[in-house]
Amino acid sequence: MGITKIAVTLTEDNATGFSNVKNLQAEIHVGGDVIQLAPSNFTNENGIVVLELYLKNGQTKARAVWRGFASGLDGLCKNYGVEVSNSEEQSLLTATQKQAPIMQNAEPLKTAPAKVESSNPSLPSINLEKSKGKINLAKGQSPILIDKTPEITASVTWETGTDYDIYALVYTKNGKQVDVAMFGAMGVPPLQKFDNGAVEHLGDVGRDSKSVKMEIIKIRINDNILAVVPVVYSAQSNGTGSFHRYKVSMCIDNHRGTAVTISSDNANKNDGIYTCVPGILLNTPDGILINAVELYSKPGSENRPKLTMDKTGMIEVLMDKGPKNNFK
Repeated sequence: MGITKIAVTLTEDNATGFSNVKNLQAEIHVGGDVIQLAPSNFTNENGIVVLELYLKNGQTKARAVWRGFASGLDGLCKNYGVEVSNSEEQSLLTATQKQAPIMQNAEPLKTAPAKVESSNPSLPSINLEKSKGKINLAKGQSPILIDKTPEITASVTWETGTDYDIYALVYTKNGKQVDVAMFGAMGVPPLQKFDNGAVEHLGDVGRDSKSVKMEIIKIRINDNILAVVPVVYSAQSNGTGSFHRYKVSMCIDNHRGTAVTISSDNANKNDGIYTCVPGILLNTPDGILINAVELYSKPGSENRPKLTMDKTGMIEVLMDKGPKNNFK
């Protein structure tokens, strides 16, 4: 039987995990081009699936994984349907299945990447399979690719009882950040739509008696936009709120049969956390890449996030580094 998939993994044998490993990254070399894949820091995980190379329709493709296991080599092997048997002379790996489902028996990843690749056309794309249907994407799971359609909506919902607001950070191909929001921040005026409606806020929803409330960002992606990052915000003037208690979630819908939901599963009950970034939407030549990052601001911070791009072409979300939101 020929090889159809190769998983690139890392293990650590000192039982301290990868918390002390700095600047961990992976590179894929395609001809003369290099694609760098950078995760955020791991903690007590001592086994990591970095990436997978696999064949589809005769073509070699790659998928960034960055999933960690606290059970090290044993967890890695069980994930791929392999049994670990230790003896005094050697460790024997015995295949127990001809083909194991991807991420079977996987332990949840404790940290998630806050960076995703840019759509810089000079970089070759990593060919991911397009995802279809209704998908729940959790922090720590691999980014997914969906079809790029003329209109995509990012809808944020929450249970009634408080007043959340959403806005979008847009990162353009010339390295500029534009905030699309119904309210301003220090030095940043309100802006309901950007680039003739390429990114548009469909209006503020105030307090009412509905059991579930929703605000919507409409995205008509174009080549001027590299990334769109929806942000969920609860101002101090709205009263206390909790992303956990009000069950905040975001749904990315391309209106061609694919809807991706990212929920605030990792939110704590602190009423003083005002900002959440559920995920990043990246404009790539192959489609819209969605990464669930689920980042939260520091307690008491009213500052917006800031977007940057590093020298490897990665979009990064820096929490609390932007201007302070205006009092509402």
